[in-house]
Amino acid sequence: MRVDLYKFVHKAQRYHLFNLSIKIGKIDVNDSLQYTQLKSELQGMINHLKEHMEHEETFIHSYYQPFKEKLALLDSQHETLEPLLNKLEKSLADEPEVLYSLFNQFVAAYLQHIDEEEQLQKEILWTNYSDEALAEIMIKFTQSLSKEQFAEGMEFTLPSLSVNEVINMITTAKDLISENHWLKIMSVLAQCFSKQEMDTIYKHCFI
Repeated sequence: MRVDLYKFVHKAQRYHLFNLSIKIGKIDVNDSLQYTQLKSELQGMINHLKEHMEHEETFIHSYYQPFKEKLALLDSQHETLEPLLNKLEKSLADEPEVLYSLFNQFVAAYLQHIDEEEQLQKEILWTNYSDEALAEIMIKFTQSLSKEQFAEGMEFTLPSLSVNEVINMITTAKDLISENHWLKIMSVLAQCFSKQEMDTIYKHCFI
């Protein structure tokens, strides 16, 4: 099994984007409380995606440098996605009636982009770099995060994973996150997994 730079973050992004698409489609924009909650959630997702693209450019794109045509493709896609995110932010503030359409236009473009990244990982990164070199990317990225950022990343990612993936990730990261933040994360997970699944996660990770 090769070191996969994109698997978990892209899985989490798809999970949150699809859920947001459903929420936006069902929202009553005239309900100020509902819309305020949606705005907060969507703005958080926009911020995450902008930071994620910056992280990719900082930690991964240099590995594509010998393959300039592929790097130019990824950079061009990022340059295309950024204005779409800015349009979403404007719609969120001023044009809620077009938010659903704009959001799903972005999702369509973003899904194509992350599929391209996953294909290029197989074609370029896995062919030309060792697992040790790719693992070093993950280590450098993790070391760049504050404890709070790391915990927030876990909270963002874990709900999208299988039970076994959750157990493996928590076991690896258990000592890196405060008890208070684990309580918050487990509360979030309880909304995404059945009681039986939560019992299994708790048994393997915290007993």
